[in-house]
Amino acid sequence: MYLVVTLESVLVMEKYSDTFALALGASLAYGGLLQFEFYGILPPVSMPFENLSLQQTLPYDVMKWAWVTMINMSVATIGVYLMKTIRHREEELNKLVIKDNLTSLYNRAYFFYRLNSEIQRAKRYNRSLSLLIMDMDNFKQFNDRYGHLVGDQLLRVVSSTIRSNIRYGAKKPSYELDIPCRYGGDEFAIILPETTSVHATAVAERLRKEINVKCGHEMMAQIQAATGSHPMEVPDVTVSVGVASFPEHASITDALVKAADDAMFVSKRSEKDKVVVSEMAPSLVPAKAAK
Repeated sequence: MYLVVTLESVLVMEKYSDTFALALGASLAYGGLLQFEFYGILPPVSMPFENLSLQQTLPYDVMKWAWVTMINMSVATIGVYLMKTIRHREEELNKLVIKDNLTSLYNRAYFFYRLNSEIQRAKRYNRSLSLLIMDMDNFKQFNDRYGHLVGDQLLRVVSSTIRSNIRYGAKKPSYELDIPCRYGGDEFAIILPETTSVHATAVAERLRKEINVKCGHEMMAQIQAATGSHPMEVPDVTVSVGVASFPEHASITDALVKAADDAMFVSKRSEKDKVVVSEMAPSLVPAKAAK
């Protein structure tokens, strides 16, 4: 029975230390039961193949208790090891399903799943929600000049900068409040729960500036390693960002994505390297099509 309780605790307990505490408690309970039998408070229980001549002698009871304790703690140790292995494999599989292999940001499928969930939550609690869609400027030219391997490294550097600028929960272990995703190619998307368009614009502007200042310098060593020569100038790494908010600019998933995407394209088609809010974006429908 004690072994069954120990094994079940491995599956149920959130902390592995609780499993060992329960295993030790079960062993102490068994020791107390042996003491009750030794002093005649409870009738002795004979086990199969047990030497009756040694039963209810103190050395024999101590040996039984030590043997059961050793087995109980061994079962707890093996169970914890197996559960750690299983949970680690589950986390790895989960990452493969929802994470982008190159950047370690969330992938496009998870982006739409979380955006839809966050919009439903915002509707339920009457909260704000903002979406940033970000596209790297002149990324094709960068790839053509330095090669795809250096281009991939640039995507990783930008992804790392994005991740370092999102909000995390205060509890330990920390968790992400904002949801950074790789939307596709050189496009990124960041879901900002409980964030108005004003605050989202400030976040986007801060992120745009940090990518411009930080990522070019970080890529200098990567370019030198790939080309064998030190670049004459710091590569100009910039992004165009579109901002859209719920319920200000759209109230459903597809419309919110389109609003942020349209705003981003306005930036791409004008000066680039700037943040455009959806309400600032003019209609992208050509005049002839509108007629």
